[in-house]
Amino acid sequence: MQVVETLAELRADLSKLRSDQNTLALVPTMGALHQGHLSLVETAKPLADIVAMSIFVNPLQFNNKEDLANYPNTRAKDLELAKKAGVGLVFSPSLTEIYPEEISTTVKAGDMAEGLCGAGRPGHFDGVATVVSILFNLFEPNFAVFGEKDFQQVKVIEQLNKELHFGINIVRSPLIRENSGLALSSRNSRLSSEQQETASLIYKALADVKKEFLENKVEAVELKAKFREHLKDTELKVEYAKALDELTLREVGAQSKKLRFFVAAEIAGIRLIDNLALY
Repeated sequence: MQVVETLAELRADLSKLRSDQNTLALVPTMGALHQGHLSLVETAKPLADIVAMSIFVNPLQFNNKEDLANYPNTRAKDLELAKKAGVGLVFSPSLTEIYPEEISTTVKAGDMAEGLCGAGRPGHFDGVATVVSILFNLFEPNFAVFGEKDFQQVKVIEQLNKELHFGINIVRSPLIRENSGLALSSRNSRLSSEQQETASLIYKALADVKKEFLENKVEAVELKAKFREHLKDTELKVEYAKALDELTLREVGAQSKKLRFFVAAEIAGIRLIDNLALY
């Protein structure tokens, strides 16, 4: 596995890969790798000759400085996991390598960034759109793989790819959960065992909401209240809980054939997100 830290090294290595007619699948990450990230690699491996991974904590997508400061840094472990998973190339740049000066040129995310996390984290998806555009320009991959845990982010990137004509095949990889049902996240490492147990109630509430929707034909608008009811006596503070059409990320009612329930909640100052298809 090649590990490169500079743009010059990356361009040289990618030039060699292209000259050998290799196809490339990119897995962008911010490090603190877990089984969810490794599942993205598994999704990517059959798609292309080489799987490349970026490890870069992007400050532009953090609207909370404390959250950025607390983001886990496990680079040595990350590189070991990436190698074992079969990643061929890792790009792990410094902050100044990606943003050599105070950046003034950014990419504004489209309307898929409105609502949900876009409402609670102003500027977050603009930061995502900017760094993903940089990575797409640098790698020019044939495929790019993103996880459905960050479902809204996937929608933002699909829109970015389409409207800015990157011409990359965006591939979704299914959400991966711990045995408790808690969606895998790098932030889970900051939770105590008791907090993780409480956080796992998010999935239990989602599963109950789905059952209620499918079996009792409860209107989508009623599901928000039912979800909050499940968590009302816990430490979890619900930021949003919404049933949306997953194609448009809009509230359209039970007539949608592809409704998905989205939730963001906080425990001990740690923000967690999850989603579940209601079909």
